[in-house]
Amino acid sequence: MRQLQVSLLNDTLFFHIAGGVFVTLGLVLISSGKLTTLTCNRVELTQGKCQLISSGVLGSQVKETHLSELQGAKTEDNPMDEDASRVVLLTSKGEVRFTNSTGWQIAEAAASEINAFVQKAEKTSLSIEQDERGLYFSMGGLVLAAGLLTIGFSRTVKPRF
Repeated sequence: MRQLQVSLLNDTLFFHIAGGVFVTLGLVLISSGKLTTLTCNRVELTQGKCQLISSGVLGSQVKETHLSELQGAKTEDNPMDEDASRVVLLTSKGEVRFTNSTGWQIAEAAASEINAFVQKAEKTSLSIEQDERGLYFSMGGLVLAAGLLTIGFSRTVKPRF
């Protein structure tokens, strides 16, 4: 009887730990989704400001820079997803990630729009937005649900004979 209790406890503990890992991962994914907006306004050739705003579940982050620091944008492959790319802003102070993960066509279009603004002085403003919340919310929601189901399943574990 003692061995049966230990076996049942081990099975229940395993499902609780596995479920906890899934729940934690799901919450991390949900909190990773962001709406990122780059807004630049040009007063003269090199005078103006750019503002990069990233908003997510955990709040917003705002970075302001002088227009003269923005040198352009590029795309790079996302190492986590072979079908996705990310947009990186090129500044005089280094590279700044604009998006985490998006389709390569969307990333190319965003980088092209940013580069066109930087190269054409007659363009007085730029506003470009990348919304990754839907992707991260749906992925995180699925993982979170799997974790909750796993924890719920641990209550139905029957003793092995």
